[in-house]
Amino acid sequence: VGLSPPVSRTGPRLLRVRADELSAAAPEQPTQGRRIAMAARPGISVGDRLELEVSFGPMADEVIFPGEVVASDDSDGNHGRSRLVVEVAADDEPRVSYVRQVLSGERQPITRSHRRIPTDCEVAWYRRTGRFEGRIQDLSGRGAFITAAILPIVGERIVLHLDDPEGRLVLECSVTWLREQGLRNGFGVCFHVQDRDEAARISRLVRLATAGAAPR
Repeated sequence: VGLSPPVSRTGPRLLRVRADELSAAAPEQPTQGRRIAMAARPGISVGDRLELEVSFGPMADEVIFPGEVVASDDSDGNHGRSRLVVEVAADDEPRVSYVRQVLSGERQPITRSHRRIPTDCEVAWYRRTGRFEGRIQDLSGRGAFITAAILPIVGERIVLHLDDPEGRLVLECSVTWLREQGLRNGFGVCFHVQDRDEAARISRLVRLATAGAAPR
């Protein structure tokens, strides 16, 4: 494992929410289109930066967007339940609109295209400060979740080295989110696939994981 000390992390906190925890109410004003209300969570307050991962169930793709908690709402219209108001950047407003349309029944969620496969295999990851070790805990054709003692930064480019039946597989990735839970620390990555051969190799590795035969 690399000997470099952990770096300071300023990335948003990952928060996984079910779609039914969000408000389907249409915005009353155009400027409210970038806002969505969610059930309050312990430890989250106004000013917190979040990376929201909205789940519509096991057969649909999640929607992920960053946002900031800008208000809390304890009004009587919430039936005694506190809610937080999250505001996203203008570029992410279409994602909030999509979530709102699914919740209101105007459209169906997009069917999952890359199923996550639970696995447990060793991986080395590299950044400018050196080499670090971790374990891939779930894998899909476009990314993975890796547990590790030392975490990178959201948005950072890293390189994964792992062994498969064909030899050493080297993958360039971007870090998309962090999980900071002590011994369960980890991070999600999105693969930057370079060519068809690399894509085919990832697909074969996913098939091995599905069959329970991925390298350990």
